[in-house]
Amino acid sequence: MKPRFRSLLILALTMPMLAAGSLAGWLSFSNTERAVNDLADKYRHEVIGNVTADLNAHLAGVQRVVELNARQGWDLSDLKGLQRRLFNQLLAFQTPTQIAVGTTERVFVGVERRPDDKVMLSHSDLSTGYGLNTYAATRHGEPHGYSVSVPDYDPRQQLWYRRAENALGTIWTDPFYYPGEKTLQIAAARPAFDALGQFSAVYVAAMNLEKTSRFLRELSLAGGARAFIIDRKGLLIASSLDEPLIRDESLFDRLPAIESRDAVVRKIAGRIRTAAATLQAPLERQEMRIEAEQDVHYVEARPYRFDEGIEWLVVVAIPESGLIGHVKDGNSTTMFLLLALTLPALGLAILIAHWIDVPVSRLSRAAEAIASGRLDESIEITQPRELASLGESFNAMTARLRESFAALEQSKQKLEERVIERTRELDGQNSALIEEIHRREAAEHGIRRERDFTRRVVNSLPGIFFLVDEEGQDVLWNTNLETVTGYDGEELASLSLFSLFDANSRIALRHKLQEAFAQGHAECEAIIVARDGRRIPFHIKGECIEMDGSPHVIGMGVDITQRKRLEDELRRLATTDALTGVATRGHFLDSAELEIERTHRYQRPLSVMMLDIDHFKSINDSHGHAAGDMAIQKVVGVLKQLLRGEDLVGRLGGEEFGVLLPETDSARAVIVAERIREQIAALHIVSGESRISLTVSIGVTEYQRFDTGIDGLLLRADLALYSAKHGGRNRTVLRVAARETEAA
Repeated sequence: MKPRFRSLLILALTMPMLAAGSLAGWLSFSNTERAVNDLADKYRHEVIGNVTADLNAHLAGVQRVVELNARQGWDLSDLKGLQRRLFNQLLAFQTPTQIAVGTTERVFVGVERRPDDKVMLSHSDLSTGYGLNTYAATRHGEPHGYSVSVPDYDPRQQLWYRRAENALGTIWTDPFYYPGEKTLQIAAARPAFDALGQFSAVYVAAMNLEKTSRFLRELSLAGGARAFIIDRKGLLIASSLDEPLIRDESLFDRLPAIESRDAVVRKIAGRIRTAAATLQAPLERQEMRIEAEQDVHYVEARPYRFDEGIEWLVVVAIPESGLIGHVKDGNSTTMFLLLALTLPALGLAILIAHWIDVPVSRLSRAAEAIASGRLDESIEITQPRELASLGESFNAMTARLRESFAALEQSKQKLEERVIERTRELDGQNSALIEEIHRREAAEHGIRRERDFTRRVVNSLPGIFFLVDEEGQDVLWNTNLETVTGYDGEELASLSLFSLFDANSRIALRHKLQEAFAQGHAECEAIIVARDGRRIPFHIKGECIEMDGSPHVIGMGVDITQRKRLEDELRRLATTDALTGVATRGHFLDSAELEIERTHRYQRPLSVMMLDIDHFKSINDSHGHAAGDMAIQKVVGVLKQLLRGEDLVGRLGGEEFGVLLPETDSARAVIVAERIREQIAALHIVSGESRISLTVSIGVTEYQRFDTGIDGLLLRADLALYSAKHGGRNRTVLRVAARETEAA
């Protein structure tokens, strides 16, 4: 028998898919062990990476608070202002649970965030009899109610103070038990120095390590997986297991990992202790497989280091049963998918075969009917069977077609003529109708495309975009404007453009909007006030366009916040000496010229002094540039302490300084200069084992009506300074016009 066409087609379509599915299933089950190892490596790497990132974020936050406070130079005598600053910091930074400062005068000021988010204020000084008083804080940082008092509290005896007072930078304490919250904490501390470089206080900030344990428990760990952190002593710092990390709260005794309630953690800790020689050697990355609790665990211990005071081990253990379950689930899923794909494929093959076979069979039956005389056709087909039968039918009807051709031809011609005539009529009507339909569809499509294109273009523009009418009402805007202001589309539709800006910017924008309508374009800088109160500077350009018969303005704005910050920073760098913080030579001379103009206009006194450190080259040559820099900073510290806020100090050269004294005559200027000279003479700096005394020579002069600029005053002051140098140094010389007078 000849094979059926449908059977051949089904076989050809399904065989390749069945073969590919069988091969894929075999490969999936044969690679199970390798898949388990790969999955374990990937999972451990991912978990340790997440833990490391979390630790970095929290520890960096604590370190940043301590270093920021130590560099602020806050007034340690203003305890209320100091406590308010620490309170605001605690609200601004989420990681620290405590921020405090202890001074060399036995003063302590601190703030603490409790687990219930209640903030407590603490302070200890002479007014409390050096007892540590703790109060609850209001939401404005004011003390409210009395909580507890600790008698005879001395912050200088605390471990964090003793370790930090002799340090050069930030130090970290070991994790310690905090009874107030019954949790482990770790603290960072840093010494602070006054304007004269003397040690004055220690700033400290602490974080709750329970956050790290909670983070470990919240990780998506595979079934039965463990994650924990230990220090160099093998003591637990954090754990994904719900067990206490303190062995004895009364003794503040931390729990060693080797004594954990979990058998897997104990066995891992024992292996790590053996491998790292009781954890006294440098910590290194370790991988191991251990058997515990009737399962094989894939373990990785990776060192974690932060700054110079923290070196821990992050350990992740994953049971093989959990990994195999994932792999078996994957294999089962693979087989299910193969089966799910094979059955539809078989059905699709049958459907395709049916789809091809049925028309051929119908054509065969039609050919047999045509043999009765309805069509004229002659064909020869041998394979397959259906088409062979079709060929025989077509050949059989050829004779009958010839007999009826003559009669049918005449009728056919008449019918064709009528059909052609009617077709022409319908074609004319259909063409007009189709043309109108196509025209309308094209117009509607163009409108939709133009509207969509416009919206996409507007939303893709950088910065903000808006289209307003002559009243300043928003007609169109992009999503960036909603993001920047915090208002949604419905709210922006009901607001005017001006209401989004501050009061000064509204006035400028109204003027610039009228300018754009009148001249075709305008631009300005303006400040947007967002819903949450943020003030964001923008540079805005506007162009006038015609839309729907009336003028509108298209506006585009670029956020210039970063540019403003850079301008301020460049302005500060250009006008401030990096070593001393006083004015640069250029800024000093420019400011002096302006002050001379004011002095000349209002006939007010003005004095100038020039100050030079004696034997400065000898200090640099004998003790190094670091000692020279320290001497310069000591001198500047005295100037800042004794001079008024309206006085201006500028660094004119290496060890040479100029001082501008508005509203000061020469007699008063000499008194000020002598105070400066005497206080500097009482100073000294320490370089290694050497104690270096400091003196300065000062030249003073007063503005005269014939002075046309700062150059003349500086020349006279420089001549007076020259005289002080050659007169024996460590003295003040006054020069008025052509005369000199030496101060005592």
